[in-house]
Amino acid sequence: MYELCAREMIMQFTLGFNCTIFAYGQSGSGKTFSMLGPDDVVDAIKDGADNVPLEIQELYGIIPRAIFDIFTWINIELSKDRQVEFEIKIFYFEIYNESLNNLLTMPPQKNLKMREMKNGTIAVLNCEPNYATTPEDIFELLKLGQMNRAVAGTNQNARSSRSHTIFVMDVEQKNPDGSIKTARLNLVDLAGSERIE
Repeated sequence: MYELCAREMIMQFTLGFNCTIFAYGQSGSGKTFSMLGPDDVVDAIKDGADNVPLEIQELYGIIPRAIFDIFTWINIELSKDRQVEFEIKIFYFEIYNESLNNLLTMPPQKNLKMREMKNGTIAVLNCEPNYATTPEDIFELLKLGQMNRAVAGTNQNARSSRSHTIFVMDVEQKNPDGSIKTARLNLVDLAGSERIE
């Protein structure tokens, strides 16, 4: 799935384009499976990024694979020119019962507000970014976000996501000539719409 649907978008992101990938469908159709991987991957992320067995890594979905591809690109850029600087900001939001929540705080910040800024960008107010320098940093944030996410059983799926989540990665590349390249990657896992039993 990653090779067919996501890798090209991730490559465009590394060139400075904003990109969004959605997983959409009814409960049990494989949205979270596509974005993160099967329950074993989600459980491994919740347990921590250290020492994930190879057989679990092979099951990674779009988000973990994108993280590794982005860091591969960053390391290639750094090997070409050590004066290049990267800043990576991570956000992980949940929309649950029409409330925008920050999954990267404990407890989650709830009922956050969004505003369109004068430059046309959308900002979530009173939400500080989380900075990352390694894939492991991001996996720790994914772990926190997955633990904070609202889930419940449905007829189709025992661990159905009851919320929409948006994993956001902002990358800023500062080049030695003073130029700056920025891009935003949104990876969205939409909730199924079935009723909770």
